[in-house]
Amino acid sequence: RVMPDHKAMGRLAAEHFLERGVRRFAYYGIDGLWFSQQRCDGFVDRVQQAGFSCEILNMPAQFSRRQNWGQRLLPLTRWLGSLKPPIGLLAIQDYRARTVMDECRRIGLRVPHDVAVIGMDEDPAVCEFCSPTLTSVLRNSRQVGYQTAALLDRLMDGEPPPSEDIVIEPSGMVARQ
Repeated sequence: RVMPDHKAMGRLAAEHFLERGVRRFAYYGIDGLWFSQQRCDGFVDRVQQAGFSCEILNMPAQFSRRQNWGQRLLPLTRWLGSLKPPIGLLAIQDYRARTVMDECRRIGLRVPHDVAVIGMDEDPAVCEFCSPTLTSVLRNSRQVGYQTAALLDRLMDGEPPPSEDIVIEPSGMVARQ
């Protein structure tokens, strides 16, 4: 398999916050998704290396059809309300970071003053069209695609698959408001 280095993506987000003087940290992920756990591990490891701790919320991957949107967001809303500002929060994906930003505003937390938010995967449709615009980690999709095509070419030439995953470092951050 060819995949982004999810731990490195988490570390990069933590570094971004640390460079800006953030001293309180939170991670919002999805329960049971291996890449959510890896992103969290990289983020938390770097935060702890710097001598800080991290609050973590993992939401379920699936919700009951009987729950409305507000009921689904209730654990997130309560968790956000329990965090002590100012805090830097990393969300597993850009669209979930957007949800965090919307909930922060709804409960009276200012983004980015009270809760600075970083997303992951650099989805311009999400990052550019929210207010404030969203900072995001670039997963280096071009290199992942290139290495995937190169691996497929080798496999079609009869070479055996690699014994370990091919892991691609993130290509940086897109810093916004």
